[in-house]
Amino acid sequence: MKKITLIAAAIAALGVSAQASAAFTATPIVFDTNGAAAGGAISVTSFDWLPGNALAKDAINSTTGQFTTYFQATLNSFVFNSGGSSSTVSPAAGTEFTVQATIIEQGLVGGITSNFVSLGGTYKIFYDTTKDSNDVTGLGFDDGIKILEGNINFGGTGTFTNFTLLSSFLFPNQKLDNFGADDAVGTLSNQGVGSSNLTVDVTYTDSNFFKSNIKSLAVDLSDASNLAAPFTLANPSDEVVGQTPNYGVDVVGGVLVPVNGAGCGDVAVGVTCDFQFQSDSATSFQATVPEPGSLAIAGAGLALMSLVRRRKAK
Repeated sequence: MKKITLIAAAIAALGVSAQASAAFTATPIVFDTNGAAAGGAISVTSFDWLPGNALAKDAINSTTGQFTTYFQATLNSFVFNSGGSSSTVSPAAGTEFTVQATIIEQGLVGGITSNFVSLGGTYKIFYDTTKDSNDVTGLGFDDGIKILEGNINFGGTGTFTNFTLLSSFLFPNQKLDNFGADDAVGTLSNQGVGSSNLTVDVTYTDSNFFKSNIKSLAVDLSDASNLAAPFTLANPSDEVVGQTPNYGVDVVGGVLVPVNGAGCGDVAVGVTCDFQFQSDSATSFQATVPEPGSLAIAGAGLALMSLVRRRKAK
């Protein structure tokens, strides 16, 4: 009995030992595109999201430099890279996968060059049997089954260059919405590009979909023009993760009009406005790999089971 107690104590001691943190290394995972239904398991290297919306809420004229960026998009395809080749699989017809993120950031936004760093936040992926997300209204991105959730890590970086402020030749007379019909009639935008990179510690996955254990994500927000304003590959949403954009204002043709990326008009302390970006996100995964401590726990557990069986056999 003492031997069993000692082994159990050793397992407990190993179980509470802290796991060593490591740099992110992308690894392929097994993902079931059908969830609980049969026949949907595929190997996936990354999720490729359609161009979507990012809204830096209360970023312009912030007195503290702290603001919150909201992001949402719909999945384009599952990507698998192997041996220099790449293959893609689209979600089943009539279904969709969507993502929403809330990113707490620090940095000064509104000048020629804006640099910011992530302080924290949340990241969620949803599966919906009805394809109803709408990038004009901004609705339908969180009405499915939550299949993944995680916490955004401190230290993600981003940058944005406002070309309108950089050059007097780029006066802010560009329509905000240059994708199909102008759904933001009367709203103009500064021009600029940038990029953002995040990592996420995964806290929950739905095992009907994620057949591999994953511990973290790398999220790169970029497109052909990186983070971009005005919009050319998607529609600017009326709301992003439930947040309605509050644009700055500028005088254009002698008339005061809303301009995305312009000043707030009223520069009183505490009065802020937002900057809305087009963004295209790709998400890669880091699968859980057994660590030496975990292997030791497993070995001790097998030894304990063997000892129990031997004692019962006597």
